[in-house]
Amino acid sequence: MVKQGARWRSGSGVNIPFLGAPWLKDGLSFSTTNPIFEPLMQVKLCDFIDQDLKMWKASLIFSLFDAQTAQLILNTPLQPLVLEDKMIWKGERSDKYFVKSAYRLCVTEIADNSHMHVNGRWNLI
Repeated sequence: MVKQGARWRSGSGVNIPFLGAPWLKDGLSFSTTNPIFEPLMQVKLCDFIDQDLKMWKASLIFSLFDAQTAQLILNTPLQPLVLEDKMIWKGERSDKYFVKSAYRLCVTEIADNSHMHVNGRWNLI
């Protein structure tokens, strides 16, 4: 549960693997099982970030990925004032974990509660 609600906020990107870690916008990650990404198994996120400008290396990204994947990467914001990589909780604006937001995430994203919803009302039976 906690893993599903957590994602990386990139500082330098040195601690974040490019594959399998939820660092993309909205906490998404690239699959480690997709053979297209196999050559990137040891690559870190920092390899795609210009550390001096705190910007994505767009030309490198477009040279390695199709347009849709490149745009997904480039749409992930880099925070100029964040220096260290940090795991954050996406369920709260404060980025801090609260049991209440974990419960909300469970109810809205994980648990199948479709059987409780009828004509715009909750069926509590």
